[in-house]
Order: sequence, then C-alpha cells, then structure tokens
Amino acid sequence: TSLQALFNSRMLKKWEFEAAYEWMDMLKLPEEVIMLMVQYCIDVKNTDVSFKYMAKVAIDWAESNILSVEAAEEYISEYQARYSGAARVLGHLGIKNRTPNKEEVNLYDKWVKEYGYTIDTILYACRETTCITNPNMRYLDKVLTNMHSVGVVEKKRVTEYIKLKDAHGLRVKAILGELG
Repeated sequence: TSLQALFNSRMLKKWEFEAAYEWMDMLKLPEEVIMLMVQYCIDVKNTDVSFKYMAKVAIDWAESNILSVEAAEEYISEYQARYSGAARVLGHLGIKNRTPNKEEVNLYDKWVKEYGYTIDTILYACRETTCITNPNMRYLDKVLTNMHSVGVVEKKRVTEYIKLKDAHGLRVKAILGELG
C-alpha cells in the first residue's frame, strides 16, 4: 500500500510526501511503521488529518521507541482499548455527540491503571454524577478519586460505599428537615 492510497481521494502534496520521508530520515522510523502510524492517524482524525498533527505523532512514536511493526500494533491496540473505554464512559454519562478527548482518555487511564478500577466499576460509579446538571468525566474523576482514597476499588465495595453514602445523605436531610 502506498502513502497516497491511504488517503483515498485526497491528493497529497509534494511537501506531505517530503514530510513522511523526513520521519524516516530524521526520526529513524521504518517505512512500515510510518504507514501504520498514518493509518492510525486517519482512523483517529479521518483523511483530513493534517501532516502537522502526524508529525507530532511521529515524534511521539520515535521518542516512545515505537520503531517496529509489532510495537506499533501493540500501541494502536492499547490506544483503541483506552479510547473505547473512555467512549463507553462518556456514553454512560449521556455524552453521545462527541468522541473522548485526550484529557478524558488520560483520566480513564488513571482510573484503570493507577486506581485499578474495571470498566464495570467505573460505569457503576457514573450514577454518582446524577447530582449535577451536566455529568462529566472531571466530576467522575473526583468521585473515583475520593473512593480510591478510602480504599474502595472493587465493584462490590463501590456498591456498598454508594448505598452507605446515599443512606447517610437521607439521614442528614431528615435531621435538617426536623430542625426546620
């Protein structure tokens, strides 16, 4: 497959081909890795993707030592899993009109990798965002960070924690109601 073939009907300019050759020459990325990287960028941004964006990705891949087809495929697979998880969380929060941005994917990473939450637990914790007008991942991050700080990680414990918190809130409301 040629570089031009990846872009379907979009005709690449001379300087765009030169940029791709520069990634091989300056960054020492093999041609096969560049082709995978370009396809990855097209998958993320579509064929309108700018070569300026792809140059940043190429630098990132070179600095991350993604220099083989295997390393590139592994990176793409991991990214797709992270992206997919973040997209599921957005959908659960009622945000269905856009894809996750980099900050949201990074939050998802933090919850899974640092905190040890499963996707099911994260989706269950989304119910804690219903108390705000526009549920979002930043608010969910506060919820999950609070739970993590008190050692609540497994779904069973998250369920218990939320039930206990809700019961406590009802008791406080009842007391405040009696006080007038």
